Amino acid sequence: MKPSPQIFSQRPFSIFSGVLLCFLLLAYQLILHQQTQFVLHQEQQRMQVQLQLLGEFLAYSLAQRRGMEIKPMLLHWAAQQEQVLSIKVQADNLFNWVSYQRTMPQHLAAQDILPVNTRVNAYDMQLDIELRVDIRFIKVALKKQETQLLIISLLSFVCLSGVLWLLLSRIALRPLDQALREQLAEVQKLNAVLEQEKNFADTLLNATHAIILVADAQGKILQANQSFYHLSGFVAQELEQLSLPQLLPKLPVTLDAAPYAQNAIPLRYAETPLQRKDGALLCVDCLCSLQFGKQQQLHYQVFTCLDISERKRDENRLHQAAAVFENTAEGVVITDLRGCIQKINKAFTDTTGYEFAEVEGKTPALLQSGLQDTHFYQTMWESLQTGGRWQGEIINRRKSGEVYHEWLTISTVTNEFKQPINYVGVFSDISAMKKSQAQINYLSQHNDLTGLPNRLLLNDRLAHAIQRAVREQARIAVIMMDLDRLKDINMTLGHATGDDIIKRFAQRLQGAVRSEDTVAHLGADEFALMVEHIPHVDNATWIAKNLLNVFKQEYIIDGKEIFVSGSIGISLFPNDGANGDVLIQNAKTAMYEAKQNGGNNYRFYMKAMNAHSLELLLLESSLRRALEREELHVYYQPQFDLNKQRLIGMEALVRWFHPQQGMVSPGEFVPLAEESNLIVEIGHWVLHTACAQTKAWHDQGFNKLKVAVNLSARQFSHQDLAKEVASILEDTGLKAPFLKLELTESILLQKEDDVINTLQELQSMGVTLAIDDFGTGYSSLSYLKRFPISELKIDRSFVHDIEDVKQDAEIVSAIIGLGQRLHLGIVAEGIENQTQIDFLIKQGCQIGQGFFLGHPLDTKAFQALLDKRTGAWTAVFNKI
Repeated sequence: MKPSPQIFSQRPFSIFSGVLLCFLLLAYQLILHQQTQFVLHQEQQRMQVQLQLLGEFLAYSLAQRRGMEIKPMLLHWAAQQEQVLSIKVQADNLFNWVSYQRTMPQHLAAQDILPVNTRVNAYDMQLDIELRVDIRFIKVALKKQETQLLIISLLSFVCLSGVLWLLLSRIALRPLDQALREQLAEVQKLNAVLEQEKNFADTLLNATHAIILVADAQGKILQANQSFYHLSGFVAQELEQLSLPQLLPKLPVTLDAAPYAQNAIPLRYAETPLQRKDGALLCVDCLCSLQFGKQQQLHYQVFTCLDISERKRDENRLHQAAAVFENTAEGVVITDLRGCIQKINKAFTDTTGYEFAEVEGKTPALLQSGLQDTHFYQTMWESLQTGGRWQGEIINRRKSGEVYHEWLTISTVTNEFKQPINYVGVFSDISAMKKSQAQINYLSQHNDLTGLPNRLLLNDRLAHAIQRAVREQARIAVIMMDLDRLKDINMTLGHATGDDIIKRFAQRLQGAVRSEDTVAHLGADEFALMVEHIPHVDNATWIAKNLLNVFKQEYIIDGKEIFVSGSIGISLFPNDGANGDVLIQNAKTAMYEAKQNGGNNYRFYMKAMNAHSLELLLLESSLRRALEREELHVYYQPQFDLNKQRLIGMEALVRWFHPQQGMVSPGEFVPLAEESNLIVEIGHWVLHTACAQTKAWHDQGFNKLKVAVNLSARQFSHQDLAKEVASILEDTGLKAPFLKLELTESILLQKEDDVINTLQELQSMGVTLAIDDFGTGYSSLSYLKRFPISELKIDRSFVHDIEDVKQDAEIVSAIIGLGQRLHLGIVAEGIENQTQIDFLIKQGCQIGQGFFLGHPLDTKAFQALLDKRTGAWTAVFNKI
């Protein structure tokens, strides 16, 4: 703002006032100095007069010292003076001296005249000195008074001058003051407007989530908003060191701004990277506005950058989801809430044969096979509407008309308000799996050589027959048969001849019995026959004799006649046993008795039962005290990763060392323990011992070992198994993932809800669950679907003959393939040679155990092998 001319017109008056005030101050100072010198001179003269008068008075006093009252006179004289205090002190001294002279003897007075005069003179000198000191004091006091007067005068002068100047300036500068006030008010208004505009601009600058950068024509950053600092990591103090090439490296280094001088449309840089302080890159969309000055020169560049990193991530996720949707092996169909198809993937077309144009807007009902009733679909949709999800097996029909099985999962898709908007169905074609299941079921229940039911199927049918016999109060005959001297035929004529005889005998046996009777091939040369509804024991005798006639028939092989005899043993339900295992065992005992008597005859099981029962009773009595006497021991059979050729764990096996009988076979005392319920106590001890020992080996540094422990059906159902396992793990300190529990298939046949709950609790703890001897029991994909199983263990009976028996090899391959499809681990037991290992590795089996890899070892022997890490195991894997 330009100053007013009135300010300069008042300057001469101000100079004149200042000079006048200075002159007055100097004159006042001179006058005050002269007055002070005059007062000091007068005081000196007065003091000299007082000194003279005092001397004269003293002389007079000495002459008239007798009989004169000195003190009253001195006091009177001193009272007339200004220096009262000092004179009074000297008067007291004179008085004392005069009193002394009065008391002096007369004859000494004349002699002392001269000394007295001398003292008087000396006293006079003392008085003179003291008076001089008093004069100096007066000078100092006067000087101090002069200084105080000068300061007071100066302050008074300044105050008077200030008042005078204010009065004069008030009158002379009033117009100028008014002009200044008006101009100051105008400036304040302008500043308020500018501050308001600045605040508004800053608010707009920082209110956006976009990054705003202001740079000069050379690319130096001049200003940035808070979003820039927040997203880039830089601080305001670092802004001066930043430039556009540093922050936006993909932008052009130089910009020809001339073509844009007349165009207000901003430049756009799509999806360009912005450099963060930590080195990371933000993906941003940039708009650049150019600000030009005179002569179309570029002054500023304003960049508005929007962070699109999250959008890019969302796009990538959408692309990934779309890729998964199109390339997943499972069929996917998306419908609206009415069930009309909106989208399908390629796997849907591959499975059903329908293209999208053929199913768009239609419902999945066009896939229905008609093999499932209306109630099935009503239940499915009720579950979907109440729980938002349905899962199960469904039978549909392809476009070609072929029926197939699929495993379908339907889920409800909701929006951000939890409202349903779509249904998504994901399905997989399990027809091949169903066929594999049927094949596995058949192979696992039939002998691969003869095609007859094996022990598993016989046990199953025998169990059902016993149930019917109990209801009908009927008899059942279990007949065990064994071909005599088949081993001799194998050794002399070869195994092929022996297998041929077995096949022919099986065919003859089937032709000699009724269609409702069950003929089973239990393995090698052992056969069984189950006959229901036996009215009398004589009927069983007639059957046995008829079977002996079958044995007598000759076999013509390579032009040679071969005769094979047989031994037969018979047990009857309910006399000789209450369950299938006992009936088979008793029939086998009778068969062995027939064989010992020369063969080619039959025996009924009778008295041998009593002897066997007595033996079992004595064995049970000894077993009850085996734990107390520490006769039971845990042995560990190593388990290996066949691919990586390394030890990964061991299976805990219980062994009984009887004090009289020595080593008792587990096949003898384990069934006895099951029947007597001792298996619960023994199983708990084995589990605790195995976990404690494994934890001890972990503490020694072998912390990858995993121990597998078998669980019996009685142990599983006796008490809360999950709590028992949790307690043992807590007590021993072993972590749950290093424990594997092997379950028999009979466990899974118990109450399904209880089994599922227990297995889910164990799985939630981290314990691995495996099915032991898979393929020898009631193998079914249904319980693999329902139960949380992690591993399948192939029974040794299948592994034993995989190099000789094609059907065993196919069973093992099918089980491994099934495990791989279901993402289950596979363990093969009973490995006894290198050929079996090569076959298992080729088929994809991960884990193996057996005598070829390592026998069961006691704790001490297993510890020795762990410590050495060489020896037998290294030798084995050098061969693999």
